[in-house]
Amino acid sequence: MKLNYAILGCVTLLLCGCKATQKVNRGGGEVVVCDSLQSGDDMFCLEFIQDMELIPLQTSDSSLIGTDPELIVSGTDYYIIDQNGSQRILRYDTNGRFLNRIGNRGKGAQEYLKISNMVVDSMSNVITIFSSTDAKICSYSNTGDFISGRKVNSQFSQGFPAKNGNLWLYLGYQNGASDYRVRQVDAQDRPNVELLTANENVMPVEEKFPVFIPASDGRILLRESLNPTVYALTGEGTVVPRYSFDFGEYAVPEEYYEQSSPMAAVELLMKRPFTILDRILDRKNYVVIQAQVQYPNVAPMLIYGIKKKNENRWLWFNFEDIPNNQGLWVNSIQDLTDNDELICLVDPIRLLKNSDQWSIFKNPEVLSGLNEEDNPVLIKCRLK
Repeated sequence: MKLNYAILGCVTLLLCGCKATQKVNRGGGEVVVCDSLQSGDDMFCLEFIQDMELIPLQTSDSSLIGTDPELIVSGTDYYIIDQNGSQRILRYDTNGRFLNRIGNRGKGAQEYLKISNMVVDSMSNVITIFSSTDAKICSYSNTGDFISGRKVNSQFSQGFPAKNGNLWLYLGYQNGASDYRVRQVDAQDRPNVELLTANENVMPVEEKFPVFIPASDGRILLRESLNPTVYALTGEGTVVPRYSFDFGEYAVPEEYYEQSSPMAAVELLMKRPFTILDRILDRKNYVVIQAQVQYPNVAPMLIYGIKKKNENRWLWFNFEDIPNNQGLWVNSIQDLTDNDELICLVDPIRLLKNSDQWSIFKNPEVLSGLNEEDNPVLIKCRLK
């Protein structure tokens, strides 16, 4: 059964011929307190926004996008992960013009069963698709040509390529099937490193958002839904707490990890408000997070946090009554570039319902022929 939602200092592990293991406690890193919430409706009208450009993604029979897609920016290309539609990657250029599809669902040597997550190598333009359903990893060129495929013995949730053919795999909590939540395997599928203990009495969580996130300093961040600590991983097998978010009365209680069974842990959690950390984007000048506060008998609350690094302060924004809230910016943030561009994705129905706000965009005329059946519209927010 899965729960379905949508450390002071560091520990260094040296890679060697045998497997290394390490216990790491929650906590540590930069402590970030979530306080002074402002209305989310004001978030995109503040002084750190320079301008906002609309980029409709081309709609055609070969480029239809399903519900709740994920988006990754690499160079001048936009990659849509169509996890709830075609199970393919759809590639668009900087103007929203459809270029090509990548990958294919199936049981063949060049196919996979379901996209769990996708990674783009910005240097080589290699696309790596991780499919947890069949424990398979497939690599393609950005034009869609198949490069390679491999299967692993680990039952993972998501993955990320490391150096020398190694892979980071997120195993999560597996009801005792694994003692650790993160494993690095080499090109021959031999475990190199295992990190972050996995209590068998913690309910497995389906991670809907990216677990591994590349940061601007070259490290890979690790985000978990019910863990307030975001870690940084390196190819040398180091785990370093990067941020520790303090959600106050909405924090997941420590007792959650101390229950006698997974069901007891869930029952404890469902009796009180708690926070799910959905997304973190850590780039050169800004850090952005998305979280949701779940209540026992009330619709969830969405929280965005944004930090301008040279000012060393966080701003917090909230949206009430999720998922009924049809505000333009609810669950819209997707990616953040080193060029200080915050990339959002909004479905056309939501845009049409908020037509009174089109004047905030620098090119609202591109929406003149927008239809409810069209693909989502990308919004590029340039930050100062």
